Amino acid sequence: MSIRSELLPNGLLTIVIYALVLSLPFSHLTSAKDVYRLGVVAVKGAETARKEWQPTADYLSVRTGKKFVLAPLKFSSVIPAVRSGRMDFVLCNPAIFCQIREKHGARALTSMTDICEGKPLNGFGSVIFTLADSKIRTLSDLKGKKITAVQEEALMGYKLQIYVLRKKGMTPGKDFDLFFAGKLPLVVKALRSGAADAGFIRTGHLEWLEKKRTISVSDFKVIEPEPDDFPYKHNGPILPYWVFGAAKDTDAALADEVAAALKEMKSDSAEAEASKIYGWEEPADLSRVEEVLKSFK
Repeated sequence: MSIRSELLPNGLLTIVIYALVLSLPFSHLTSAKDVYRLGVVAVKGAETARKEWQPTADYLSVRTGKKFVLAPLKFSSVIPAVRSGRMDFVLCNPAIFCQIREKHGARALTSMTDICEGKPLNGFGSVIFTLADSKIRTLSDLKGKKITAVQEEALMGYKLQIYVLRKKGMTPGKDFDLFFAGKLPLVVKALRSGAADAGFIRTGHLEWLEKKRTISVSDFKVIEPEPDDFPYKHNGPILPYWVFGAAKDTDAALADEVAAALKEMKSDSAEAEASKIYGWEEPADLSRVEEVLKSFK
């Protein structure tokens, strides 16, 4: 006869164990969440996103003692991923973040600081460009032309450029034809192949391609750029850079820990160098981004 059956009948033993379990504090019944998913918009594709952002995910894993799993996402997948609860943290452009904050209660933790020639660069802009030898000189010359953009959800690859052109009294479909290439490099490719007369990209992308020896910046020109001292030629206002945010139900204490860890990241760290940024700062004011978004409603 077993020790259990000698002490208590099976049914009574079960009741006793159940009662003991119920008497424990709830925190003892559930294990704390140890794995967190970080959704990152993969502007240059999933492979590049992993190369650039996996070191940051690993850095956060070390700093917090939790496992951060990187999840490269398409522009159109970010909002559904947050809405469904599949993402605990998200890194995306400020336009997408404004939408998930408004609709799904996301919280901004930090804003990204870009880097230009080793110095911090706050904000980024949109670029309306064409081939260097094109007869297009002004934005008004785009009337009747074929333009390619990245995606409808792209802030600097579609929305801000349309915002700028609308202020010039120009409307896609009426004043010019527009098609989406899907990715930033494909916008450039469409111009080089003659499939488009002009294109929409973000500041710094042509320079990034030149460093990869894919193109020469001198083969292109920005159409009617803003007369300011921003290091990259651009069209329209400079807006805050990308946002690192937490989903509504993500543990607030952990979110604070993540924000602190990111702001402590050094500009010369392996993580910052891999992602080609200067670092992180307090969340930026996104009111100008919201203004652009409202123009599409």
